[in-house]
Amino acid sequence: MSSLRKPTKPAMKKPANVSPFDVTGISSIRNDSMSSFSSTRTRSVNSTTLDIDFKKNSSDDLIKKIEHLVTSNHSLEEENTVLRNLINEESKNFGVDERRLLMLKCQIYQLEKQAR
Repeated sequence: MSSLRKPTKPAMKKPANVSPFDVTGISSIRNDSMSSFSSTRTRSVNSTTLDIDFKKNSSDDLIKKIEHLVTSNHSLEEENTVLRNLINEESKNFGVDERRLLMLKCQIYQLEKQAR
């Protein structure tokens, strides 16, 4: 009785002088992903959206923006409540935290996409 063997793949050879932590191509990957991100941000926005200056870092402005988006789409009401609570909690406890505001801006962007 002969035993059947599965065909094996040839082992991939690594170049001798390449470190496993080689990041030489990372800048081109980052540039590609950033250019695709920036191209999505340059699309025209509906004329019904509010123009808010995010440089102010005002949680009140962010809440107004979210409320406006929700009034145009009632299914987003629960998300609005959650985001408003996050903004209020963050501004009470920690003041203005740039990471949190960036996360909230991303949430607003997602709400805008859903409202379209």
